[in-house]
Amino acid sequence: MKKKLRKSLGSDYRWYMLASAAVFAVLSAFSICVFYHMRNFPDVTAYYTGHTASMAADIFSTPSYLYFCFLIPVFTGIFFYCLMNEAPLSMAGLACSFFFAFNMIVSLSMEHSDLSAILLPLRAVGVDMILHVAAFLGFLALCFFGVHLLYTYFDHKIRRQTQNFKSVKREHTAYWLAFLLMAAGWAPGFIICYPTSMHSDTMAALLGIYGYVRIDVSYPILTTLFYGALYSLGQSLSGDNLSVFLCSFVQSLLNLFIFAKVAVQVRKYTKSNWWYFFTVVYFAVCPVWAKGAQFSLKDIMHSGCFLLFCMQFFACLMEEKSRLRDVIWLGVCFILIAFTRKATFWLAVICTVVLIAFHWKAYWLKYGVCLALVMGLFFFCNKVLYPSLGFKGEREVENYSLPFQQMAMYCRTHQDEITEEEKKIINTTLDFDRIIADYTPMISDPVKNTFKSSTKDRSEFWALYPKFFQKHPLTFLKSFIMGSFEHSNPWYSSEKNNNIYISSSESFNSEAYYVNKSGRWQMNLYWQSWADIPVLRLFMGTGSASWIMLAVLAFSVHKRCGRGFLSAFPSLVLWIGLFLSHVNGLIRYGYPLIAATPLICAFTIYAVSQKAIKEHISQSGSRRRKENHSLQWLSTFGVTSSKKNYYDL
Repeated sequence: MKKKLRKSLGSDYRWYMLASAAVFAVLSAFSICVFYHMRNFPDVTAYYTGHTASMAADIFSTPSYLYFCFLIPVFTGIFFYCLMNEAPLSMAGLACSFFFAFNMIVSLSMEHSDLSAILLPLRAVGVDMILHVAAFLGFLALCFFGVHLLYTYFDHKIRRQTQNFKSVKREHTAYWLAFLLMAAGWAPGFIICYPTSMHSDTMAALLGIYGYVRIDVSYPILTTLFYGALYSLGQSLSGDNLSVFLCSFVQSLLNLFIFAKVAVQVRKYTKSNWWYFFTVVYFAVCPVWAKGAQFSLKDIMHSGCFLLFCMQFFACLMEEKSRLRDVIWLGVCFILIAFTRKATFWLAVICTVVLIAFHWKAYWLKYGVCLALVMGLFFFCNKVLYPSLGFKGEREVENYSLPFQQMAMYCRTHQDEITEEEKKIINTTLDFDRIIADYTPMISDPVKNTFKSSTKDRSEFWALYPKFFQKHPLTFLKSFIMGSFEHSNPWYSSEKNNNIYISSSESFNSEAYYVNKSGRWQMNLYWQSWADIPVLRLFMGTGSASWIMLAVLAFSVHKRCGRGFLSAFPSLVLWIGLFLSHVNGLIRYGYPLIAATPLICAFTIYAVSQKAIKEHISQSGSRRRKENHSLQWLSTFGVTSSKKNYYDL
C-alpha cells in the first residue's frame, strides 16, 4: 500500500493522508453532534421539515455542541493510523460501513416514529443540505474506521496463529475460574432480589401444569415441564417463595455451566487469555446477564441451548472425519433448541441441512439420519402426542405477525382510502375497528389478539396485500422497520421499556413476597443506569451484536473462507428471524444472539487461520514437489546436487 501511495502521490504522501484524516475527523465529530442533537430533540421530523427551522443555526448557536470539537484531534490521530495501516481496505468493509451509516439515519428516524425523517437530506436546502450530507459521510467514516480496525486486529490474530501452531489446552482451572467469577457477579441479584422474578408467560405455562387450563403448546413443553417440576418441589418443601427461587436458580446454574464452556472455547480458538478474560467479565458484570439470571423465562433457558448448538455446529463444521459422538451430540442440541423455543426448530433444520451439504462426501448419511430422526420426533410430538393428551394446539396467528402488523398500519394510516367492501374482507380475518384503535408499532400482539381463527378461506384477505402495497409501499416499509429497528441500532436500549424487568411475581394461587423491597428497587436502578452511559449502553441490546455479526460475516467473505462464514450461520438465521417476529423492544428475544457474539468472533478467527495454515502447507508441499522433480530431471543427465534439500531438514 505504501508503494502505491508513493507512486501516485509522491514522497509526501503522508501529508495527503494526514489532511484526509483531518477531514474525516471533522466529519465524524460533526456526525456525533448531529446524532446527539437528533436523539435529544422531541420531534425532530416536524422541526426540520418546517420552513423557519435550520439545523445549522440551531447546532452552531448552542455552546454545548462546541465540546465535540475536542474530538477532532483524537479522531485525526485515529484516522491517520487507519489510513496508514498496511491492512487492505476491503470492499467488504466499505459495504458494511455504508450499510451501518445508512442504518444510523434510519434508526434515528424510527426513534421518533416517523419514516419521513429519512428524507430530511432531500427536503433540506442550502447549508442544511450540505450539513446533512456531511453528517452521513461522518457516520460512514466512523463506521469504516471501526470495521477496518476490527479487520486489522483479526488479520494480526490470524498471522500469529498461522506462525504459532501451538494449541491451548483445555484446562479445568480456566473453566471453574470462569464459573466462579460469573457466579460471583450474579450472586448480588439473587441475594437482594430474593425470591427473584417470574415472567407472565412462565406463570401462564404453570397454569396448565396444575390443571387450571389446558396445557398450551405455544409455550415450549420442555421448559414448561422444567419449571413445573421445580415449582412443585419448592411448594412441597416450603412455599411459593422457594418455588420461584428454585426456578430461576437452577436455570441460572445450568447457564453458568454453559457460559463457562463458552469462555473456555473462546480461549481455545483465539489462543488468547485476554479474550477469555473479557468474555468472563462480560457475562459476569453486564446487567443483561446478571439481571436475566434471576428471571424465570423460557428465553433465558433457550439462550444456553442455542450456545450449545452453535458450539457443536462449529465443531462438526471443522471436523474432517465423521465421529458418531459428534452426530449424537448434535442431535441432542437440536432437540434442546427445538423444544425450548418453537420457532428455532426451523433454524436447526436449516443449519443441519447446510452442514450436510458442506460435508456431503464425508458424512452425509449420519447427519441425514440424525436430521430425519429429530424432525420425526418433533412432528410426532406436535401432530400426534400433544393432541392425544388434550394439549391446546399452536395458534395459527403466530405465523402472521409481520403481515398483520403491516395491514394494521395501512388501515390506520390510510383509513379514508379503504372501501366498505375492503373493510368487510379485512373483518373476516382481523377486527378492523380494533386494529385501528389498538395498533402499536413496536409489537404485534395487540393486532394478533383480534385474529378470527374461525375463518377458513382467507384468499380475498391475502389478495388485498399486493393491491395495498402498490398504493403505498413506504407504509409497508415503515411498519417493517418500526417493528425491528432495535436489532440493527446499537444505540437503542430497550432496557427501560417492556422487557427483562424486576416485578412482583403473582402465581396462580398466591404471591411470592420479596424480602428486601427497597434493595430490590435500588438494584434495578443500578442495572438500568448502564443504559445511560454512552459506551456501556452498547452492550445493552441486540444492535451491537448484529453489527459485529455482519462485520464478521463480511470479513469471512473478504477472506473467501466458507467455514468462517458458516461459523456465524446460526446467528445469521436467528437475526433474520428476529426481524420477522415483529417484537421490537423486547431484548429477551435477542438473548441468544447477544450471547453468541464472543463465539462467532473466535470461530471466525480460528476458521480463517486454519485456512491460511492449509494454504501455507499446500504451497510448501508444491514447492517441494517442484524441486524434487527438478533434481530428478537433472539426475538423468548425470548432474547431482551437493546442496541438501531444505524441505528434507
